[in-house]
Amino acid sequence: MMAQLQEQFAPADASAKKLQRPWSAHSVNSHMSLQSQESQWSSQMEEGMAQQMVDSFVDSPMASNPVVKPIAFSDVLEEAAASEKEARTEASGYFGLAPGREVALKAGIGRVSPSNESAYACALQERLHKVQAEVETQGANALELRRKLDGARAEAHTNQEELAKLRAKWTDEQPQREALLRQTGEAERRLAEQERCCAEALSAHAAAELARPGGGSLSSSSAPAAAHAGPGKERQGSSSEKSSSQQPLGQQRQRLASLETLRLKLAEGLQELRDALRQEGSVIGQLGARSEALKKESRALQTGAEAARGNEARIRRKLEALDATASAAHPRQHALERQAADLRDEVQGLRMEFVSAAGATAPTEATGGAAVGPLAAWATNRRLQAKVASLQEELRLKVEHVQFLRHRSVRVSARSLDGHPVRAPDPKEAAAAQPKDIAKLDDGIGRAMPCAGGAEGGD
Repeated sequence: MMAQLQEQFAPADASAKKLQRPWSAHSVNSHMSLQSQESQWSSQMEEGMAQQMVDSFVDSPMASNPVVKPIAFSDVLEEAAASEKEARTEASGYFGLAPGREVALKAGIGRVSPSNESAYACALQERLHKVQAEVETQGANALELRRKLDGARAEAHTNQEELAKLRAKWTDEQPQREALLRQTGEAERRLAEQERCCAEALSAHAAAELARPGGGSLSSSSAPAAAHAGPGKERQGSSSEKSSSQQPLGQQRQRLASLETLRLKLAEGLQELRDALRQEGSVIGQLGARSEALKKESRALQTGAEAARGNEARIRRKLEALDATASAAHPRQHALERQAADLRDEVQGLRMEFVSAAGATAPTEATGGAAVGPLAAWATNRRLQAKVASLQEELRLKVEHVQFLRHRSVRVSARSLDGHPVRAPDPKEAAAAQPKDIAKLDDGIGRAMPCAGGAEGGD
């Protein structure tokens, strides 16, 4: 900025050195007014660039992300105040103005230097990169959650199918189990009946065996006579009787042993069936509990997925609105660029007029024509005052627009954080919350105007 001011006022400095005399009051006032006007235009251009950066960030899709924090305008204002103080010090040292004459120059110095602007742009770019990384991380987490949800749904569907098959199989095997239980009961009843019959037969056989020893004793008492009569015939009869009595007893014992073996086998089979039934019941209970847990988890995942879809739709709507705002801001940017070009051309014309007026004033005063120089300077000062008034009004309008954009950016950031609408700021409060440097700028311009009027009255 200082280099541009030096290049712009180089012809005026050369003409002043050539004359080798101090400037008159009109020339100093005109010079100060032109300096203040030039500084105002430069500050407006820098402010427009800074505001363009802020608008581009606000209109970007990253501004609607909930992770992005609101822009700290207080830090930006502090940096702007520090840069303004440095620019004022350099300008006062370059032009060699008195403390009373520095007001007009202080009013026109820009609030944001190029270095601070570049640092602010770098900070915004770093924050944008961080936000992009966080958005990518959230997208990866959402995809992972979706894959887990699909896997859980597939597992729940598989478990439901297995449970349905198991229930169908259990239902199909129910008649077989009932028939097997009936057969087991009938076999147990038959076995009990056979045991009872065997016990009765055994008791009858024991009674018969107990009844025979009397006859055996009689035969033993008459054994010596019978032995002499016919021992061979007696042995043959006793062996036939013994074999005929032992045959049914062996058959009954074999049958009893086979029935006992069959009973043990049936009891073991019944116990195995009961154990299998108990195990199947426990497995069915576990599968039912697992199915209920999977159903609850599936419902929770479905709720989370619906919430994620709603959040995604809301973010998409915000991005569409921001894209529309960005497309609508392009014409405004082009208009500001055209206005800056027009102001630059007008500054060049005013500088040429000032140089020509200064060149015409010096020869007139040297030759004694003192009436022409003050009139030209007075007309130039009047035009400059009118231009300063119009620029001051335009500056106020732009300040109000900047305040509106700042409140809008704060409102957009607040909506992106909590998702609730924010009350629009009161225009009176926005006007009362103007920065101190803007008030100083208006005060400096107001002080510069009476100084120029007093110089004209003296001439």
